[in-house]
Amino acid sequence: MPDASLHIGKEALKFSAAHFTIFSATEAERLHGHNYHVSIDLWGDMGGEGLIIDAGEIKRIVKRECDALDERVLIPLRSPHLRIGEGGEGHVELRYSDRRYVLPRGDCCLLPVANITMESLAHHLGGVLREALRTMPQGRAIRRLRLGVEESPGQMGLCELTL
Repeated sequence: MPDASLHIGKEALKFSAAHFTIFSATEAERLHGHNYHVSIDLWGDMGGEGLIIDAGEIKRIVKRECDALDERVLIPLRSPHLRIGEGGEGHVELRYSDRRYVLPRGDCCLLPVANITMESLAHHLGGVLREALRTMPQGRAIRRLRLGVEESPGQMGLCELTL
């Protein structure tokens, strides 16, 4: 079967979220937000139907993940510099250096990453997509994926994964 690629960069694959990037035990950005856009590239074998996978299914998977991050404060669970605890009454308490944040739990999305950067978000979302592809019959045709998370025009973190 011939090699083929598929690019998906639809306007609907986006989310708005707050975060702060941590550079060290003593240096971090202030809490701020971005309007993130996600794009996907897939490489694989084109089957007899002339496609490598149903693009609609890929968009549904990524859109569901974008919706879970939308209008949330993104928190890195694996940061060595951030202490995360229960703030009582359904709140999350974050402590970084001399800063203390207490946020409603429902406004937060705790992610299994070391930092909230474009690169770590791309790797997280790429891993979720890779696992979803592994469970799909059509996913067997995919050999490689690249997922990008853009936080501003011209600035994107990329993750490439093999299946």
